[in-house]
Amino acid sequence: MKTILAVVAATATLFYLPAQVSSTAQCLYCRRSDFTATFLVSYSYCAATDTCLQDRWNYIDRPCTTKWVRGVKTELEACAPKKVTCHDFVSTEEAAGNWFNYTETLGANEYCVITVNTAAFMGRVVVDEALTVGLQFTSAANATYNSTLDIGKQLTVDMGNVVTLYAYNGDTSGSITFTLAFRDARYLQMVAKSVVAVTAMLFAISAF
Repeated sequence: MKTILAVVAATATLFYLPAQVSSTAQCLYCRRSDFTATFLVSYSYCAATDTCLQDRWNYIDRPCTTKWVRGVKTELEACAPKKVTCHDFVSTEEAAGNWFNYTETLGANEYCVITVNTAAFMGRVVVDEALTVGLQFTSAANATYNSTLDIGKQLTVDMGNVVTLYAYNGDTSGSITFTLAFRDARYLQMVAKSVVAVTAMLFAISAF
């Protein structure tokens, strides 16, 4: 009799506990949409129902047992995405001025980590040809990945740094492809050296 009551009690407890749906593409979609939204627009995510709402304040009758969370405050790990492999890049002076292009694919609820190593030479990275890829990056000086990168915008990495770029599928469903391009920034490196040389010369002249 005690065993039966225990089973009934456990079943009743499970019935009344708020169920949390496994994360799908909606979580990453909500995250990317909120990061790229305009000032008067926001996106919020409910993990209990795996739902993303635009401008949640318009839906006062849509409760969430796990609370609505703004996409910009939803950590990448909270979406439980699957990690896949993308190309990394090590910048070298020997390959200065050349572009290295790759086509990457991310399935639904997938992300990849891209390392840009400019320990020896300044470099650039750009992600293009995909409107729904989410992009954020970290550096040795900034350990958080809330620094966003716009699609098609080049990120210049000064010599002596290592930047980690996180690319994730921010579409509502299905796979996406994007172009990942790297370049050794020879011109920028030369400009930087010239500035240092001119500054040193001016300092030497002013000393007389």
